[in-house]
Amino acid sequence: MISENFILQSTDPPKINNITIHNTFHNDDMTLVLDENTDENQCDELLLTFDNLKITENSKKYIIAIDNDECIGSWSDLSLLYSIFQAEKMYKKSIHDDEILDLFVDIMVKTSCVRPFVKDFFDKMIELKNKNIVFKIVMFTAASDSTGWVSFLCKVLERWIGMNFYDEIIHQEMIDEWHLFNKSDCRNKIGYIKNMNMIREIINFKYKHNTDHFEIIAIDDRPQNIVNGISIGVSPYFVAMNMFEVIKYFMPTKHPYLMSRYKKQIEGCWERYLENPSIYIKSSIDSEFYYKLEHIEKLIIK
Repeated sequence: MISENFILQSTDPPKINNITIHNTFHNDDMTLVLDENTDENQCDELLLTFDNLKITENSKKYIIAIDNDECIGSWSDLSLLYSIFQAEKMYKKSIHDDEILDLFVDIMVKTSCVRPFVKDFFDKMIELKNKNIVFKIVMFTAASDSTGWVSFLCKVLERWIGMNFYDEIIHQEMIDEWHLFNKSDCRNKIGYIKNMNMIREIINFKYKHNTDHFEIIAIDDRPQNIVNGISIGVSPYFVAMNMFEVIKYFMPTKHPYLMSRYKKQIEGCWERYLENPSIYIKSSIDSEFYYKLEHIEKLIIK
């Protein structure tokens, strides 16, 4: 039985072979048949043309941009655990090994780091994408990916839901570069400014599709930082993970060493909680994404 002390309170397209390719943006049986002599570059060009023709069937299209930290989950403690795994090389070949991803999924769920109803939200977005209403889904976070944390979290979330979910990942370094190129301020008094035109430029270039007329809906715990898009705000989500218990339960053989080596960092998690306990929430009473899902459905399903 797991201890209650745990809680203190971009998808790549499929490879193209000489087979019938089904259009993933449409529900009917229309297919694009490629001749076995068609080379890879021709296949890519044909698929782009085919998908663009199909996508224009509906006049209104949406791109969904989803924030990470304090939005779909409380990740600060989990990111510390990721840093420890990286520093100690606690994996066989790669930090992205299935065994490691499964471990982080298990920890994420059992400690309630991931927000309630997020999976329902993901399922609905996939359904709307299959219905040709949502065009792309983007992870848009101001968190840094300099250590690979953002990319890793994306893989953990997709492992959790059992499928590729995000079409693109935008992180802090990319936001900085975009604002530098456009000679615009990347921050205000609250945090990073997230300009949805950045998403349009990336998707227009990468997918050879003009999305300038698409609506972008951004779900963020700082909706006031969203520019050139529809912002849907959620209250910040903070959960304090009991790192002592987590390491003891999930890594029993490593527990003594890790507790000695990273004692200061692990205690820091608890100190953050003690400094401002009122911001932390019991996951069992959080229904923010349940109501935001209803909001989005009313917004885009006329």
